[in-house]
Amino acid sequence: MRWSVVIACTLSGALHAQTLFTGRVVDAASGAPLPYCTVARTGSTQGTITNADGLFRITVGALDSVRFSFVGYTTRTLPFGRLAEGMDVRLAPAAIAIGEVVIRPDDRLYERVIRANKWIRQAPPIGSKLFFGMENYSRGLPVEMIHAYYTASLRGGELLDWS
Repeated sequence: MRWSVVIACTLSGALHAQTLFTGRVVDAASGAPLPYCTVARTGSTQGTITNADGLFRITVGALDSVRFSFVGYTTRTLPFGRLAEGMDVRLAPAAIAIGEVVIRPDDRLYERVIRANKWIRQAPPIGSKLFFGMENYSRGLPVEMIHAYYTASLRGGELLDWS
């Protein structure tokens, strides 16, 4: 009885053990590295991005799968058993046809932009914190997220300085 408890605990610990994997994400056709590709454990909020050379490092458990996604490429998910240390993960370009987009002028929008422009030109000099955020999704899954914060000085709608 005691041995079965020890074996069960050992087996349980082995299944929940975390393993650190490193690898590289590349274009399937050219072999070129894909910089800033999203690498994430499925079913969790844990993940990372590749560096400028397409290299990544992620910790995963024996029951985990890892999702690789990049704008313009087909997302790929690999289970723990198919991951190998130092492997190249190849992503194929995704061919997505987008329908025609027609943009029509809107007089009300134009009037609002003109009013805002006049107000901004009369505004006193100010210092401001600016935030830029962009998130891209493919089939409901996050592919790319960019958040940037800037400090800016503005006078009359003119950008004087930023950092």
